[in-house]
Amino acid sequence: MKAALLAGHKKSGKTTLALRLIEAFKARNLTVSVIKTTHHAFDAADSDTDKLSRKADVLAGLSPEATHVIWSHAKSPLDVIPLLQTDILLIEGGKQWQFAPRIILPRSEEEADELDQGLAIAQWDGPHASRLPVYATIELLADCIVQQGFLLPGLDCSACGYATCGELARAIISGREDEGSCQAVQSDLEINVNGQPIPLNPFVRNLISGTLSGMLSSLKGFTPGPVTIRMEPSE
Repeated sequence: MKAALLAGHKKSGKTTLALRLIEAFKARNLTVSVIKTTHHAFDAADSDTDKLSRKADVLAGLSPEATHVIWSHAKSPLDVIPLLQTDILLIEGGKQWQFAPRIILPRSEEEADELDQGLAIAQWDGPHASRLPVYATIELLADCIVQQGFLLPGLDCSACGYATCGELARAIISGREDEGSCQAVQSDLEINVNGQPIPLNPFVRNLISGTLSGMLSSLKGFTPGPVTIRMEPSE
């Protein structure tokens, strides 16, 4: 999964840019998912969906064309991403999140510095920020995301030697590290759910690995070596 966050203030053109990028990626036969942040309700006030969502902990709406899920409390994108199976992930908004590189949409040089935070890989048009390449062509920006997009697990486990995923992201963007430096997804234990790897901090990884090794070692026919376990959850 290649991921990028579109960072800009209100009415900076984030949604317009996201729509153009979706078209560009789909023209390349890539699947695209979007996580959109907003300070407003997603459904019109007093609609049936709105009324139900205010009462239920989780509301799922099903139709022949789409599925819509609403939680009654805030969720991190990291809780939602495992549900997505996609080639490209665009996150619209969420300037506080530091687990993916960002495309900034500034309206002034001051905003460019504010939005950059050492996490930007490019700027979409607008006033020039000297550190960043400025793109005005959607195809070139799509190329940039395919080549430089990435997604860190956001665990802030420090196993990579950096205190937070944000610090590691800055090191990757500056060229001092690469995605392989993330120890939460690069280890001798890998767990995939619906095709997506589940990040594990060292404590959890060692706990699961130790528990499985102890259980398997008591089974007849067990010998040391790589272990593959496939599980289909019961309905």
